[in-house]
Amino acid sequence: MSSRPTLLDRYDYAMHGRVFKLVDGAGAESTARAETYISFGGLLMHLAADPRRLEEIDVDDDVFLLIRKA
Repeated sequence: MSSRPTLLDRYDYAMHGRVFKLVDGAGAESTARAETYISFGGLLMHLAADPRRLEEIDVDDDVFLLIRKA
């Protein structure tokens, strides 16, 4: 194994998931919200944000969640 530092060394917890559902934002432009659903092996995450923030995410994309203690 390599002893070189990796990105994971800077985080306390990491998970791999996959996007399984997208919902396009609807409504007035100031209130539009896009929704993305991601499964981490049974643990589900629901992201709701401005559609421009989520436009590059597609169904079946891999997602890596990196968490650091505050």
